[in-house]
Amino acid sequence: MFRMLELCLAQLFVVKGYLPVSSSSLRKAPQQARGAQRIARILDAAAEVIGEVGYDAATTVLIAQRAHTAIGSLYQFFPNKDAIVQGLLERYHDDLRAVYTAILTPELPHLPLPVMLDRIIDPLMEFELGRRGFMTLFIGMPTSPDLARPVKAMTDEVVQRIAGIFIARLPGIDPKVARRYSTVVVHITKAFLGMANPPVMERADLITELKAALLRYLEPITGR
Repeated sequence: MFRMLELCLAQLFVVKGYLPVSSSSLRKAPQQARGAQRIARILDAAAEVIGEVGYDAATTVLIAQRAHTAIGSLYQFFPNKDAIVQGLLERYHDDLRAVYTAILTPELPHLPLPVMLDRIIDPLMEFELGRRGFMTLFIGMPTSPDLARPVKAMTDEVVQRIAGIFIARLPGIDPKVARRYSTVVVHITKAFLGMANPPVMERADLITELKAALLRYLEPITGR
């Protein structure tokens, strides 16, 4: 009976989206709920370790120790560190999409520019500064080509979504021009995020200055 319950819970983790990573980065999919929970702990630990020591210094041994799991259990699901990081990037990407779903309301492009920036920047900075390891991977591009691709894909999606706001705000704008503006906005934001670790200024001051910089850049373009 207990075995049947575990199998049902494992199926629930997969079907309902509780599996914390897609099967593409896993050596094997978990067959039990506790396996899915172990994967989640490994990803949590990887985020903490990478946030503390960086991508290059993070090792599977450190990650396993932080996850309070045996190194053999880690390798049971992930063949190497890059596979763990790929799973972590998948988690970040899914979470980021959820943030944008909440941000991109129909009225957003038509709000006064300072209000629009508040609606976009506050939740994004909360996401980017509040997730351990995110800045290390998002700002400092991993040297592995297999990891650089998903990081670039995440950046490209952010650029495309911001460009969509410009297109909605400025009917008739050339999509290429909207994407150019969006690319500049994203890279300005990345530059400010780079000042958050190690902190150059208080978080509230950093967000205030970021909004001021974006307002000065965008007001001649979108303020009308």
